[in-house]
Amino acid sequence: MNSILLIIFSAVFPALLSNTAITNAREMPQPVKAEIVTSKDSASPGGSFKAGVLFEIEPGWHIYWKNPGDSGLPTKVDFSESDGLRISEHLHWPVPHTFTGEGGIADFGYEDELLLWKEVSVPSDYYGESVTLISDVSWVSCRDICIPGRAELSIELPVNKSGLVSDSQLFGKWEDRLPIEAGDERNPFNSELSLEPAGEGKLKASL
Repeated sequence: MNSILLIIFSAVFPALLSNTAITNAREMPQPVKAEIVTSKDSASPGGSFKAGVLFEIEPGWHIYWKNPGDSGLPTKVDFSESDGLRISEHLHWPVPHTFTGEGGIADFGYEDELLLWKEVSVPSDYYGESVTLISDVSWVSCRDICIPGRAELSIELPVNKSGLVSDSQLFGKWEDRLPIEAGDERNPFNSELSLEPAGEGKLKASL
């Protein structure tokens, strides 16, 4: 009798596990959506444009910077060089927020929305009618729990040999959120000190 019950249980238990896994996958929240975006609506031979991945993050959730801090994993965006496109190695990271948890744990990342992007160059001798960008993206989103995510994304742009393309304002908004580096015209410490006579042998300093 015991052996019969064991045989029945062995047959039914894997099916129960499978059904539970499917149910849990369906119930698991999906707080992050990702899509490829470009700074121009068409490509031009010999020209360049910006290509990035835009993450839309549900309220209360966040994803991570390249240095995630005390927990989490960095968000990854990898572009494939298809159609002869040349893609820069440098990934632009806007300044992250700091998320503080119990015990003083500090994480660095983003909430609501994030754009990560690279520069793309089109060969001057490109004669195709379109170019295709492919990106493999992965992230970890956290709130009360942490959920890994991954997406394989692609976008096709027509080739406009006249070079008449329109820029997107999306990238301009995110460029303003990049870290300020030495020599950047936005750098508040990038100024010159000048001295002017102020009378009675004194000098007046101005920036």
